Amino acid sequence: MNLLLLGLPGSGKGTFSEHLEKEKKMLHMSTGDLFRKNIDNKTKLGLDAKKYLESGKYVPDHITIDMVKDYIKKNNYFDNLIYDGFPRTVFQAQALDDFLIENNSKLDKVIYIDIQEEIVVNRLKNRLVCSKCQSIYNKKTKAPLKEGVCDFDGEKLLTRKDDLPENIAIRLQVYKEQTSPLLDYYNERIFNVNIGDHNIEEFIKTVYDGLKI
Repeated sequence: MNLLLLGLPGSGKGTFSEHLEKEKKMLHMSTGDLFRKNIDNKTKLGLDAKKYLESGKYVPDHITIDMVKDYIKKNNYFDNLIYDGFPRTVFQAQALDDFLIENNSKLDKVIYIDIQEEIVVNRLKNRLVCSKCQSIYNKKTKAPLKEGVCDFDGEKLLTRKDDLPENIAIRLQVYKEQTSPLLDYYNERIFNVNIGDHNIEEFIKTVYDGLKI
């Protein structure tokens, strides 16, 4: 089964993906991680994406699509994959459907994490990320054992540029304009969960029971 996670930036897609990886042995593909890896390796696609990410904007469709296709083909990840952060637009969604069909695969279900904007804004402005392993912390709800230092590798914790207040506003606006139309595109494949009514354990159980995974 292939799953797509949809929701506002900071809605919990990464946290839920960790559970799917651990409990259901699925593979997690985060476009954020893909971008960072390509940027660190100074690939052409990575350098092209860098200027958009640093200003809090979404990367243009053709760059993102090529990066995802390259990743899936090289690793032969046509099944049991969690899509996190891709597709972000209807054009990307159409490209993904076509690509998967060409390779005898498909996107089975779309999990929409419904959450209030004020909650994600508060999460993002307090988010910290390990400079090495990319583990995510929150100053208020998931603080590291030692201030400013990752629990796992002792590396420095940073605030991502796209989590700065001015860039959070841009990301939310772009999401509303470009990504929210996916709810209509994926209408028949959508599984909606309002996270405001659940803690993380209840949320996970609701999804597992609803999708029978």
